[in-house]
Amino acid sequence: MVRTKTCAGIAKSCLISIALLLPLISQAGTFNLGKITQAEGEITYLNFAPPHALKRVKALEAVQTDGSYLTQDNSFMTVELFDGSWLRVSPKSKFTLEYLPSSKTILVHLFSGSAKLLFSAHLNNNEVQKIMVKSADTLFESVDAKFSVVRSPLTDTNSLFVEKGTVMAIQHVFNEKKDMELVHSNETISVKDNQLDIESPRKMSEREIKFLHPSHYLKQTKTSL
Repeated sequence: MVRTKTCAGIAKSCLISIALLLPLISQAGTFNLGKITQAEGEITYLNFAPPHALKRVKALEAVQTDGSYLTQDNSFMTVELFDGSWLRVSPKSKFTLEYLPSSKTILVHLFSGSAKLLFSAHLNNNEVQKIMVKSADTLFESVDAKFSVVRSPLTDTNSLFVEKGTVMAIQHVFNEKKDMELVHSNETISVKDNQLDIESPRKMSEREIKFLHPSHYLKQTKTSL
C-alpha cells in the first residue's frame, strides 16, 4: 500500500515536534507526573542533581522528572500519569520523563529496553495534548494510541508497535528532520539510527502481537495494559 508522506497537517505537526526538540533541556524541570502503581523486582532511580543519589523505587511513590529510572532483569514498573494515561516499562529498560507545560506534552526519553503507553487527549479534557517517546534520533508522537517502543542499543534500532490508534514516526539526524511515517493499528515499524528514509509500516505478525501481551513479562497478575 502506497502512503503519502507529505500533507499539510502532518507537516505542521512535524514542525512543532522539531521546535520542541531543541529547547527540551531548558524547559525541563521537576513536575509531579503521577505515581508508580506497580514496582516489581529491582528498580532504581538516579537523581541528576548532585550528589546524584541512587535509590530503590517502590510502588505508590511519585514519578519524578529530574532523574533516570532503570529496571533490572525480571523487574518492571507501571505508572499512572496525572492526566489518566498509563506507562509500563519492561525489564532491562532505562528512561527519563519530562513534562513541557507550554505545549502540554509528556516526553519519554527511552535509552534502552521497551515502554508501553496508553494515551488519549480526547479522554483527559486536553489536560495533556500529546505524548512523545524519543528513542535515539527517532521520535514517536501521538494524541490517541496504545503503543510500544523498543530501543536496542546493540543494533542501534528503534521499533514501534501500535495496538490501537495512530502514531507518527519522525526520524531526525543532527536535529534535522529526514523522514516521517504514520503507523496505524496493528502495524509496526523499525528505524535504524542515522537512517535517512523510513521504510513503510507493515502488519504485525502473530509472534509480535504475542510479544506485546503483558503476560510476556508480568508474573502472577491479571493487570493488562
